Amino acid sequence: MSITSRFSENRGHWLLDRLIWGRLIDRLIQVAGICDGKFVIAGLGEKPDTGESLVPEIIHVKNRSREKREELLAAIAQVIQRPGANAYIAPALFRPDLPVGSKGCVSDVRWMLAVVSDFDRKQDPATRHERLPLESQAEVETSPGNFQTWTFLDRPYRPHKVGPILRALAAKTGDDCKSVEHLFRIPGCLNWPSRRKQAKLGRSPIPVRAKLRVEPGHREPGVTLEDFKAAMTAKWGAAVFTEKGGKSDADAETSHGGTSGREGEFDWDQSDKDEWNAFDEGTIITHLSDMKYEGDRSRGAFRFMKLAKRRGYTPEQLVAVMMAHPATLIMAHYGDADGAISEVRVRADVIRAYTKKDETPRPSANAEHVFRWAADEAREWPLRREIKLVGGDLVRNVDDAEAAMIEQGTDIFQRGDIIVRLAHAAIPTRNNGTTTGTRFVEVTQAALVEHMTAAAIFMKWNASAKDWKPVNCPVEIAQPYLARRGRRNLRHSAGLINAPTLRPDGSVLDTPGYDEGTGLYFDPGEMTFPPIPLQPSRRHAEAALADLRKLISTFPFATRESRAVALSAILTAMVRRSLPTAPMHAFTAPMAGSGKGLLADTAAMIATGRRVSAITQGRNEEETEKRLAAAFIAGDVAILLDNCTLPIEGDTLCAIMTAEQVKLRVLGHSELREVSTNAAMFATGNNLIIQGDMTRRTLVCTIDPQVENPETRKFENNPLEDAGRDRGRYVVAALTILLAYRGYRSANDAAGRPEPSVPLGSFEVWSTSIRDALIWLGEADPCATMEATRANDPKREQLAAVIHHWHAMFGESRVTVSRLATAKEGLGKIEAREGLEGALLAVAAGAQQGGIDHRRLGSYLSKNEKAVVRGHRIVKDGFLNGYQLWRIERVKGE
Repeated sequence: MSITSRFSENRGHWLLDRLIWGRLIDRLIQVAGICDGKFVIAGLGEKPDTGESLVPEIIHVKNRSREKREELLAAIAQVIQRPGANAYIAPALFRPDLPVGSKGCVSDVRWMLAVVSDFDRKQDPATRHERLPLESQAEVETSPGNFQTWTFLDRPYRPHKVGPILRALAAKTGDDCKSVEHLFRIPGCLNWPSRRKQAKLGRSPIPVRAKLRVEPGHREPGVTLEDFKAAMTAKWGAAVFTEKGGKSDADAETSHGGTSGREGEFDWDQSDKDEWNAFDEGTIITHLSDMKYEGDRSRGAFRFMKLAKRRGYTPEQLVAVMMAHPATLIMAHYGDADGAISEVRVRADVIRAYTKKDETPRPSANAEHVFRWAADEAREWPLRREIKLVGGDLVRNVDDAEAAMIEQGTDIFQRGDIIVRLAHAAIPTRNNGTTTGTRFVEVTQAALVEHMTAAAIFMKWNASAKDWKPVNCPVEIAQPYLARRGRRNLRHSAGLINAPTLRPDGSVLDTPGYDEGTGLYFDPGEMTFPPIPLQPSRRHAEAALADLRKLISTFPFATRESRAVALSAILTAMVRRSLPTAPMHAFTAPMAGSGKGLLADTAAMIATGRRVSAITQGRNEEETEKRLAAAFIAGDVAILLDNCTLPIEGDTLCAIMTAEQVKLRVLGHSELREVSTNAAMFATGNNLIIQGDMTRRTLVCTIDPQVENPETRKFENNPLEDAGRDRGRYVVAALTILLAYRGYRSANDAAGRPEPSVPLGSFEVWSTSIRDALIWLGEADPCATMEATRANDPKREQLAAVIHHWHAMFGESRVTVSRLATAKEGLGKIEAREGLEGALLAVAAGAQQGGIDHRRLGSYLSKNEKAVVRGHRIVKDGFLNGYQLWRIERVKGE
C-alpha cells in the first residue's frame, strides 16, 4: 500500500488534535498583543509517491481578528490535509497588506515574536543547551535527533532589531536560521521527508510527528531583547555582533568587493526610524522598472535606495528587496556577463546610499505619539500610513486619513455628531471655583489637521525634484471629514467615567481605557480601586448601605424620603452612564449654608474623585440650554444647576431628563448639535420651585437645620473629605448594593414574585435598579417626594384656581373662550366673577392691553386639557358657530 493510501485511510490517527498546535499558537498570540500584522501558515512539501512538489498553500491570519486563535488552528488543519504537506509558521507578524498567497520575504516582516534555533544531527543536538546563551522556553523534536529551540520575546520587536541577534546566533551555533522571515515546523504535525533527505540522510519515507518536548509556559515571562544581547555578550564577547556570519572583518571586506570601509564598521541593521513604511509589491516593481532610467540605471538604483532609506528600511532589508527582483530594469545594472545579479555590487551601492548625507526633510519620528491618551511608552505602534495627495482623489484621501487615525490609536471619538478628544482641563465648580480633571474637548478643523498630520505621512508630488515630498495634512482633507456626520468610523464615546461602574448587562467595568462594549472611557487617574464583589449577598448590601448612611449622617434631612433621595443621588452618579434615563436630584433648604451644595459635591466625589461640575441658570431658557450643552459635550459625569433662583422648568430640561440624545444650541454655533444626556443631573437652591412637567422628573431632598444661621453650625464629620479620603470604600459600597439587588431581582423574577414598586414612567430602568434597591434594603421610597413637589407646583396651583372659579361661575355648562374671558353671564356672582378674572389674568394676561388675551387663554386651555386637579378637569365639548366649546368635568372615581 502506498504512503498516500495509508495516510488517507488513517487520517484520524495521523493528524494530531488541536491541543498541541494550540500551545505554541497561544504563546505567539500572547506576545503579539494587539500589534497590526498577519501570521503566515504555510503548507509545503512533495507528493509522497512521485516526489513532485506540492503547490504551496499559504494562509494568512490577521492578528487583530477576534477569532485569530480559531482561524490559526483551522489554517493548520487545512494545510496538512494533503499527503506530503508539512505545516510551518513564522515566529513573526508580516505586513497587514501582504498579498494573498505570498509567503513573505525579509521586507514584509513587521514584528518579531521569538528567537528560534535549529539543531540537526550534524551539529550534535545533544549539546544544544550548552551552546545557547539562554535556556530555551520550548523545544520541538522535528524528527528523531533534530530539534528546534524557541525563546519567546517579552513583546513584539522590529525585525531590524532582532536580525543581528539571529545572524550572530547562527554563526555561533551553526544553524541556518538567520533570517527574520524563516518558517519553522509546527509541533503536532507530520514531518514528511523529501526525496533528497531520504537519499542523503537515509530517512524513511514514513512521516513522523514533530513532538513538543518542552512545552511553552503560557504565563512564563518572555525575554527582553536587551537580556538576550547581554547573555550573548557574556557568553561570546561583544565581537559576536560584528563577525557577520562567522567571517572575519577582512573576509567580509573581500567578499563584498572591497568597499571603502570595512563591513565591521558598517551597521547593516541601522535605521533612522523605529518602524518603516514598507513598499507594496507593485510600487517596488514600478520603481525598479522605471523606463526613464534606462540610460542611467545606476542613478535609478541610487534613487530607489534613498527612497527606501527614508521609509525606514535597514540596509539588510533593502538588499533583500532588490535581490528578490532580479528581472527588473534597474537590477540589470548589477548583472554579470551571464546575467546573474551580483549581490556584492548591490551591497556596495547600498553602503554608499546609507553613508552619503541625506538632506531630505522627514516628518518628526515622534509626532504620531502626541495624541495618544495615557499611551504605553513600551508599546510599539503600527507604521504610519502614507497618503499620496492626488487631484480628483479626495474621497480616498479622506478615507485614508481616517484609517490612519484609527490605526495609530489616536484617542479622538464621536460624541453624538461631534468629534471630541480627551484633555486635562479646568472644570467649573460651585461658588465660581474650578478644579482640574479629564474632559472631552471638541476637535476643531485646525486641531484635526494636526491630528491627521501626526497619524499619517502625507506626500505631495514635487515637480522640480521629480519626487514625492512629505507635507502637512491639507485643510481640504480635514474640512470634508468634519462634515461627514453619520458617516465616520471613529469610536463612539458614551462618556467618561472615573470609577468602576456596571454595564447595562450588570457586569463590572473596571479596566482602564476604552470599553468597546459600552463606548465608555475609564480614566481612574492615580486611583487604584479595591476589587468589586461580583456576587454579594443581602448582608453585604446592608453593610454597604450602612457605610453610605454614616457618610451622610451629618446632614439634617427633613424626612426619611429626603435621605433616600441623597442615597439615590450617590448610586445614580455611579452608574448613570449605563442608564438610559434618570430623574433629576434636587437639594433644597429654607436658608443658604445648609449643606445642599456639599451634599452634591459628596455624591460627585465618590463617582469622579472631585467636586461636581457646576453651572448656573441663564437669564432665560436658551442661555441655560447652551451652558448645559457645553457640559454634556465635555462628558461630565455629574452636572449641577447651582443656586437656582428661577423655577426649574422648561421644554429643554424636560427633554434632557427623558431622552438619551437631544439636540441643543451650543455656544458659538448657529445650528443645533446632538449630544448624549447620560450625566447625573443635580440642582440646588433655597426653597426650590419646581413646576410644570419637571415635577414628575425631579426627586427633592430637603435639608432643614432648623437654626437661624446654618452656615455657622459644626458638622460631626466632613463628608466631602471623608468621601475623598476613603473613596475606594464608598465606590465598592455603592456597586455592592446594586449588584446584590440585581442578584436578588434575578431570583425574584425566576420565582414570579412582584417588584417592590411600580416602575416610574420614563425612568423604568432607574426605578427597577436604584429605587427598588433602596426600598429592598429598608429605605423610604425616594419617589414619595414627588407628591409634595406636585402640591407645591405654582402652575398646578394656577390651574386649580382656574378650574375652581370656572366651576363656581358656570358649573358644568359649556362656554367659549370669549364667554369665559368676559364672564358676561352670572353677573350676580360677583365674588366668583372676580375670582375667575384673577385666575385667568394669572395665566393669560394680555401683553399690552392689560386684560385677558383670548388667544393665550385658548392656548392655555389646550395645553392643560384633561389634566386632573382636585377631582376635576377641563375638556372640549363640541362647537358653537365654529368656536370651540369647553366645560369643567368631574372625574369619576375622584
